[in-house]
Amino acid sequence: MAKSFAALVNEVERKLEDSSNATWSAASIGSDLEDAVRELSEYLPYEMIYIYTVESRTGTASATTADALVDSDEGQFLSTDVGKIIYNPDDNTFAEVTAYVSANQLTLSKDIMTVGENYAMFNEDAMIAGR
Repeated sequence: MAKSFAALVNEVERKLEDSSNATWSAASIGSDLEDAVRELSEYLPYEMIYIYTVESRTGTASATTADALVDSDEGQFLSTDVGKIIYNPDDNTFAEVTAYVSANQLTLSKDIMTVGENYAMFNEDAMIAGR
């Protein structure tokens, strides 16, 4: 549950064992707390991440071709797959589909697939947990 700023200051006082403000005033704790939050936000900016996989197709690469995904077993690729993300869970690598070649082959932005490796295809804005 979210806490008010005053509640956070009181909690800091309690942790410092200075609830009577003998060593640190509430104002100095508040100022230091603001500075700490500001500094932390530079390193960890608040981002709202929605994890979804609206569309996901999976398979196994049937050939090794540079900067491409070849899956002749599934024949599931479409011209509308350009811009989607290919995830290789075997190597924990990602690439973007840059071109449609055929129902069995897509061109990728990086060389991430070799024969026998698994893949999953996601919409371009999808976030994969742990990515």
